[in-house]
Amino acid sequence: MTRVLWLAVVAVLFTGCQDKNRMLELQKAAFEQKKQDITAEVDKVLQAWLDQMVETLPEDVRKYPKVRSPLVKWRTDSFSFDWRRPMEAATVQARGTPVEADFAAIPKFFEAMQLFWDKKIDFKDYMKAYDELKKTVDNPLANALADFDHTFVHVEAFYGAQDMDGDDRAIYFFRHWQVAFSFPREKSEAVSEYLARLCTDKMPDYCKTIPFEDLHFAMERPYLNEVKRIVGEYLKTNPDLPLNRIFPPFLAEVDARIPNVPTFAEVPPLGDSLSRAPFVYDTQVRISDKALEWEDRDMMTFDQGWAKKPADWKAFAKAVAERMEPMEKERGPENLEYLLVTPHRDVPMEMFSQLVGVFKETPTRYLTFGARRRIDGLNKKTVTGRLTFREVPMNERTLTLPTVGKVACKPLGQADDMKDTVSGPVAWLAKDGVKIGKLQDGVVSDVSATDLKGAQEHLKTGTGLLLVANDVSVAEYLNLVDPLFVACDDEACKHPNLVTPALEVQVCTR
Repeated sequence: MTRVLWLAVVAVLFTGCQDKNRMLELQKAAFEQKKQDITAEVDKVLQAWLDQMVETLPEDVRKYPKVRSPLVKWRTDSFSFDWRRPMEAATVQARGTPVEADFAAIPKFFEAMQLFWDKKIDFKDYMKAYDELKKTVDNPLANALADFDHTFVHVEAFYGAQDMDGDDRAIYFFRHWQVAFSFPREKSEAVSEYLARLCTDKMPDYCKTIPFEDLHFAMERPYLNEVKRIVGEYLKTNPDLPLNRIFPPFLAEVDARIPNVPTFAEVPPLGDSLSRAPFVYDTQVRISDKALEWEDRDMMTFDQGWAKKPADWKAFAKAVAERMEPMEKERGPENLEYLLVTPHRDVPMEMFSQLVGVFKETPTRYLTFGARRRIDGLNKKTVTGRLTFREVPMNERTLTLPTVGKVACKPLGQADDMKDTVSGPVAWLAKDGVKIGKLQDGVVSDVSATDLKGAQEHLKTGTGLLLVANDVSVAEYLNLVDPLFVACDDEACKHPNLVTPALEVQVCTR
C-alpha cells in the first residue's frame, strides 16, 4: 500500500471515530435534557404538594394533654392532594430510557408512604421503598420530602403515645422502633421475640441492665435518643425546608420526656445463670432487701440486716403449715412440689437452710433458685440449681477441714436422688475463697486452695459434697454451682443443656 493510500485510510477511520464520538455526545446530551425536563415536571408536582402542606400547617404545632396533636391530622389531611396522576404523567416519560432508574423509585416511595399512613403496609415495606429512593434518586426535593416523612413518623409516634399509659404506650412505639433502629420485624414475630433480636444485635449493653419483662417499657429511652439523632441528621441535611418549624418544639418536648422515662431496676436483683429454663414454680418465696414474701404475703421484714431470730422462723413455719393445708386440698400435693426461691443476690446461704427446714415438713420437695441469664445481652429470669430436700438422706454433719477448722453443717439438698455421701470429692466455699479436698468415711483430707473453675472440675470427679459457709451470698453460691447444672457447647452458651450433677450441698457454720 502506498503512503498516500495509507494516509487516506487513516483519515477515513479518524473521521468515522469522530462521528461516533459526536453521536455519543449528542445522545448523552439528549438524555440529560430529557432528565432535566422530567425533573422539572416532577418538581412541579412535589412543589405544589409542599406548598399545600406549608399553607395548611397549623400555627400552633404543640400537643396539648388529652387532645390529639394537630400535626397528626395535618399530616393525614395532606394526602388529599392529587399527586398520583401528574406524577405518573411525568415519570412515564422515563420508562424504557436510560434515565428510567432516576425516577422509578419516586412514585413508589410516595405510594408506600401513603399506604403506611393508611396502615395498609408495615414498616418493612415502607423502609424498602425509602431505601430504594435514597439509593437511586438524586432529586433534591424528592429526597427532602422523603426525609421529612421518614423523620415525621417519630413525631406522630411521640404525640400519639403521650396520652397512653402502660402496655398501650409501650406497644404503640413498637412499630416505630423498626424505623428508628433500621431493624424490621420478621413475619409473625412476637414483640418479645423482636426485642430479643434487637437487643442482641443493636444494644446488648443497655438491654442486659433492664429486666426483660420490663424491656418494652424501658425501650422508650433509647428510642427517643435515636429519634433526636434522626431529627438532627434530617435538619443538617435539609436545613431550609419550610416545614421544619415543627421540630424545635418537638425536640424540646422529647428532651423534657427523656429524664422522666421511668427506670426499671431488678426487684430484687438476682444472681447470674447460664440457664434458659422457664421461670416456673409451684410455690414461690421472694426475698428482697425489705421482706421475705410467700404466696404474695410478707412473712418477715429485714429492718436490721438479714439475720432473724429462731422465734421468727418458728412463726413462719407455723404460718406455712396453716396455709399449706388448704393449698394442698385446693391444688393437690403434686402441684406443690417445686419451691422457687427468688432471692436478692446478697441473701446469705444461711437463710436457705432455714427455708428447707420449714418446707421439708410440707408436700414441697424440690428447691430451685431464681436467677437471670445475662450472657447474651438480655436479662431474662430463669431457674437453676435444683436440689431435692425431701425423701433423700438429709443428715447434718460436723466436719473438721484442714486449714479451715471445725464446721457444723445443715443439709440443703441433693441434686440427684443419692445415698448419703460418705466418700468423694469435697469443696468448701467461703468468703475468703474456695478449697477442695477428699471425703473418706466422714473425714476430709488433702485440702488445697483453688478457684471456681477448679472446684467445679473437682466436684465432677465423683459424688461430690459442697460445703458452703453460711455467710456466703446466694450470688456467690450460684457462681460456683450454676455451671454444674448447665452444660454449654460454646463460650456464649447459646444452646445450654440442663444436667443433673451427683452433688450434695450443705450450709455450714464455723
